[in-house]
Amino acid sequence: MVRLYPIIKVNQPSLKTVHIGLNLPSIVVRLQDLLTSSGNSFNSTFYDIKNAGGIHAYKNFNGNIILYTIMRDDLIARVPFKVYVEAITALKPDSCFTLDAETYDSTTYWKNNVLYYDGRQVSLDEIRRISLATLALKRLFPNMHFIGLVKGSTPQMIKQHAQFLVSEGIDHLAFHIGDFMRFGVNENIQRGKLYASIIKSIGKKLYLCGMGCQSRLLEFSFADVYITYNHFITARHGMKYVSTKSVPSKGGYSVKLVCDNLHEIWKNVDKIKYQRKII
Repeated sequence: MVRLYPIIKVNQPSLKTVHIGLNLPSIVVRLQDLLTSSGNSFNSTFYDIKNAGGIHAYKNFNGNIILYTIMRDDLIARVPFKVYVEAITALKPDSCFTLDAETYDSTTYWKNNVLYYDGRQVSLDEIRRISLATLALKRLFPNMHFIGLVKGSTPQMIKQHAQFLVSEGIDHLAFHIGDFMRFGVNENIQRGKLYASIIKSIGKKLYLCGMGCQSRLLEFSFADVYITYNHFITARHGMKYVSTKSVPSKGGYSVKLVCDNLHEIWKNVDKIKYQRKII
């Protein structure tokens, strides 16, 4: 049965309680929301949480809280390893994603003003980097429940990284399907589905991140968890969900609209729990 774990925007006080009333087993907090624009230090919200004694006390939430490391590409390269260590130590989440990485399928790619002739080589280098970081985090936090964020730009890379994570005892795996759903290009969506199905066959549990497309919820329901931010993104564009469709909201953006969208997404996911796909 697929579950919904929404991302809660902790750095915007008006949105801190949008999950109230849904009896959710887990919520997700983005590390990105706790960083300064430089990515190498923390903002005031982080210190508010730290001073409160951790994310549970700050949110007054007794369920599972997941620290989400997926972030914008321009931030990934700027966040030092020590920031992840300090974040886990201070926030005290129940679960934490392994590190994000920049992976590309292009034959040429600019990075740090250098032209790489093989974007896939950049991907391999990035996967090596986060694999070493994963080993270091596991040594530092032996009791932390890590969720392995699987990265790669080919089926083979995806398979090998997933297998590495499982070999290290990390059998709950995650995949950022949102990158493939963007713009609604069917070829990209099908490639994302292929990668997700490979990961599902290797791990014990599959988390699909960025799974906000309501019309495809059943199609991807071979996953165990949907992590979404779409209740906020859709509201920010002045749209509301009516069943699986988004329509203009007369009042435009509001906190109530974010809450209503989250409740509608929750209902949509709940409806498919007896229609799970198997791939």
